[in-house]
Amino acid sequence: MNLYKVFLKHVFGAKYEGVKKNVFIVAIIFFAIYAAEIKMTIAPSVLFLTATLFTAGVMGQTLNSKSSMENLQGVLVQPFENRQLVFAYVFSLSAYTLLSKSALILVLFFAVGNWNIAEIMIALLCACNGCLFAVIGYLFRKKAKGILVLLWLAGYVTSIFCLKNLPLFGGIAGISLLLAVVLLFIVDAYAFYCPNISKTILKSNGKRGSFFVYLLRYLLANKNYLINTAGLGVIACVLPMILNQLGDFNALPMGLAILSLNTPLCILLSVDRDLEQAVRMLPGQGLRFGAKYCVFLAFVNLLLSSIYLVSWQLQFANVGRQMILVVVVFALQSALCSVVLEWVYPLRNWQLESDLYHHPRKYIVPAMMMLLAGFVSLWSSFVWVVVGLLVAEVLTIWCIGQKN
Repeated sequence: MNLYKVFLKHVFGAKYEGVKKNVFIVAIIFFAIYAAEIKMTIAPSVLFLTATLFTAGVMGQTLNSKSSMENLQGVLVQPFENRQLVFAYVFSLSAYTLLSKSALILVLFFAVGNWNIAEIMIALLCACNGCLFAVIGYLFRKKAKGILVLLWLAGYVTSIFCLKNLPLFGGIAGISLLLAVVLLFIVDAYAFYCPNISKTILKSNGKRGSFFVYLLRYLLANKNYLINTAGLGVIACVLPMILNQLGDFNALPMGLAILSLNTPLCILLSVDRDLEQAVRMLPGQGLRFGAKYCVFLAFVNLLLSSIYLVSWQLQFANVGRQMILVVVVFALQSALCSVVLEWVYPLRNWQLESDLYHHPRKYIVPAMMMLLAGFVSLWSSFVWVVVGLLVAEVLTIWCIGQKN
């Protein structure tokens, strides 16, 4: 039980206050939506697929968390019983994933849909399966074992869409969960410890450090950041097809606002406490760091926006010259807003990196950009007002740099 307490207190707090907070938030969201009588027709397969894949994704982030690795390392240096450690670690991270992340999504489905008890229980079973799929995939990710895990997951997802018989699919989900639990009996606890330190750390021969070299090292050591950006690139290709269905409304700027939701790259200071401490201690780093950080984010935004613009042009061929200026302005605007927000209001009270990826603060910049996109869509001359805001924010960053 001491092992369970160590891991549970790490993810939920010393007095498990995170559990009470998450349950309270989930209850408020459910009753608020349920009282609003918002109803939608949702296929059970969509609920089951979301419960499985979303939970697996969050659990994967939690397993790869630097904070989780550090906590696990402290336990591994002490005497322990292998099976107890494995189940304590998996249980605590699964409880964190289900209560703090998956529960928020599931209550939305439960509140707006008409579900029976069997469908709700199977959805919860799918969420538990998602946790163990991530665990098994993390442990057996190399060579042939990784391929078998992918085939296992593919077969499970296929059964979600092909099997309309709820008792039959529920039995398959139960067998899958039981098989994953059996596999946990044979794994080594040390297999969970895989520090996120890349072996391809670059060495600089110059006398002065380079922020861009640091970024390159950081991205190589955290490849999920690159995966997230690649995923946004795929979204940029299909967004024109979706947004063009709005009719006569110029929805092109809305896509630029959506593509600004690149959370991992916008929390470099919050996720790396050592970097934040070093930057804030040295004089003049506010301007030097902020300017380079802004250039980096703007480059990524421009890359994604260019893919989006080219995709729109290839599909509908109605991109005007003025939209090129809009793309540049939106890329710089969202980069500046993200840097200012990260410098002035960094996120500090978090336990795992997953808390940062799903923090509500990540929606502030996209919401601001969506508001600007609406004005640009209705009034094309508003782009010059956006340029004025851009200049004002440059001055703001300069003032912050001079102050710090």
